[in-house]
Amino acid sequence: MLPVAKGLERTRQEILWYSILLVPISLSLYPAGHAGILYFVGAFLLGMFLLGLAFKLKAQRTQRAAYSLFRYSILYLMALFILLMIDANLIL
Repeated sequence: MLPVAKGLERTRQEILWYSILLVPISLSLYPAGHAGILYFVGAFLLGMFLLGLAFKLKAQRTQRAAYSLFRYSILYLMALFILLMIDANLIL
């Protein structure tokens, strides 16, 4: 909906901003005491790759870059939850 309503450039810009906000929020579970170091390191690495793809989309402006980011975002969320489950079982 956003590309139709606001245009492709605005959509790419918002994807980048939301990615920039998502990474520190996902990392905040560690200092809050809800996750351990395993989750933090994994979330950091996954987040850096997500940001790389978001910046790539902003720079390249191709449909291939958009699909790469979309596919990775699904993997990113799944991997974060798996890391959180593994980390929780290691702490207990």
